Amino acid sequence: MTRYLCIVIVALAMMTGMVAGCSSGGDDGNQPTTQECYISLDCSPGYYCQLPEGICVSSLPTDGDASDPDPVDTDDAIDTTDTADGDDIADGDDDPTEQDSPAEEEQDLPTETDTTDTPTCRDDVKEDNDTRAQSATLPLNATVALLVSADNDYYSFQACADGQLTITAVFKHAEGDINLALFNDGGAALARSETDTDNEQITLTTTADEPLYVAVYNATPEPCTPYSLTINLINCGGNADGDIDTPDTDPDPVDTDPEIDNTPDLCDPDPCNGHGTCNPANGSCSCNDGYGGDTCNQCAAGYVGYPNCAPQTTAPSAAGDIIITEIMYDPHFALIDDTAEWFELHNPGNLAMNLAGCIVKENLDDSTTIAEMIIPPGGYALLCRSDNSNLNGGLTPDYVFEFALSNSTSGETLTLTCNSIVIDEVNYDSGPDFPDEPAHSISLDPSAYDVYDNDDGANWCLGQDSYYTGATSPDEDNFGTPGAANPTCPTQ
Repeated sequence: MTRYLCIVIVALAMMTGMVAGCSSGGDDGNQPTTQECYISLDCSPGYYCQLPEGICVSSLPTDGDASDPDPVDTDDAIDTTDTADGDDIADGDDDPTEQDSPAEEEQDLPTETDTTDTPTCRDDVKEDNDTRAQSATLPLNATVALLVSADNDYYSFQACADGQLTITAVFKHAEGDINLALFNDGGAALARSETDTDNEQITLTTTADEPLYVAVYNATPEPCTPYSLTINLINCGGNADGDIDTPDTDPDPVDTDPEIDNTPDLCDPDPCNGHGTCNPANGSCSCNDGYGGDTCNQCAAGYVGYPNCAPQTTAPSAAGDIIITEIMYDPHFALIDDTAEWFELHNPGNLAMNLAGCIVKENLDDSTTIAEMIIPPGGYALLCRSDNSNLNGGLTPDYVFEFALSNSTSGETLTLTCNSIVIDEVNYDSGPDFPDEPAHSISLDPSAYDVYDNDDGANWCLGQDSYYTGATSPDEDNFGTPGAANPTCPTQ
């Protein structure tokens, strides 16, 4: 019956001119095979729109139903793959082991749900359009139907000054919670629609001749959600100031009278999904560490597990995966070696490093095995002799080590080993090759953040910034940047 209704609808459409023009900007419905289409009305009579490929073909598979290309069944053909479901009307039997012949195959009852017609999530004709840079262009003032959202979908169009814009996404909320956002070319959010009902809509007055981007994103972890999208833009240049006047509407292009505030609150509801800070001026998001995307709705590079993004960790496995960048072997004045020595490790890579099981030691004497310590990409870890901030110079260590850092002119070697692999070691001394001054760390110049360059004492300098203030005089300060990036060494 549905097939006959479709034929009648197409016939009426041709009589009334509904087929004149296609959604993709074609020429009066004369779309040949392989022409891009969104719905069958885009194709010439006798052709149908095959999705997800989006091309006009001379015929569609009837209803297999596994080969049916439409995610929502539009035909009502005889089911050739149906097994027993209690409504055989051709031969009256219901033998589950019998394969009915075509002559005695059943006709689906009106209330029957086709179990083989379960939608599967397949990319629509506009994929891959997962980012603004990959956005697909859409025709204005036309409905583009039978798209699916399992990830972010971005579409672009050209706006105008003072145009009346309406963007509508039609879908069933029970199949997934689709939301809409509108961005300008710089990534600033102009408007959003995030309700918990069927369909979403954005309405506003555009302000400039510029490209705009519509983001369709699925806030429910569903396999996919079918939807249609319409972008209507009318009255370009027909509105003087784009606001709603009070009853004394004035004729001047720039309003001077008090007006109804029609400015949307771009930060309510929160566009950053609880993982960032919204800028009320333009609705853009500054994402928290570990989160990314225009709306902080995904994990940043090196993080996994959205919505609870955590560093994607790996173990150091080669020299240079972790490097030693600063050593305080001679704290002074109110600080003593036994509680205030420390050294610093740096992760120069783009994955978090878990040092569980790694060993730090000086020379071949005492050592400490790290139970668990994660250094984020580009981050630093501080290892101290004590976790008592009253004794270690006010520091909060990432780990406590249990051996002394010697200061000897003959040289001392600080080593990090993971899985029996030497990840980094520094053979430092208290002069003459390395710098040396009490109450100062030795600090590696950032240009020498390398497993080999940090072997050269010429690439190190004394700590420059005070991290501990002397109790009686600035002359008793201790200097260094424990657990943070080192400043550039002064020119010799």
